[in-house]
Amino acid sequence: MSARFATPGLALIAALLLLPACSVLERATGEENEPPPAEEDEPREPRTVQGFRIQILTTGDKSAANQRAAEAESTWGLPVEVAWKAPYYRVRVGAFASRDAAQDDLETVQQQYPDAFLVPDTVTIRPD
Repeated sequence: MSARFATPGLALIAALLLLPACSVLERATGEENEPPPAEEDEPREPRTVQGFRIQILTTGDKSAANQRAAEAESTWGLPVEVAWKAPYYRVRVGAFASRDAAQDDLETVQQQYPDAFLVPDTVTIRPD
């Protein structure tokens, strides 16, 4: 049996209500509905991630830590951080998003500071 509408007007109203739904479904599954590509000129913001730094010194002497930090910054041009965690100052170089990214610089730093090593840390990554 086929469904019958009491009046022809109800059939027309049902058709008009279903037509837009079909159109939306077609658009949602069609290829022309892909999101627009991101603009290349959009500035990328710095982001904070769990990454790595290279620790080059642990000392209880604040002036020695600051001197080593200035030395490292002028030598490599990487960001340098002097962090205090009782009872020591820690001089850390760089801000790397991954261990692999830090590894190449670690080998370079170890030429001057053979005891340097990687430490996990929260770092801010700035896009190039």
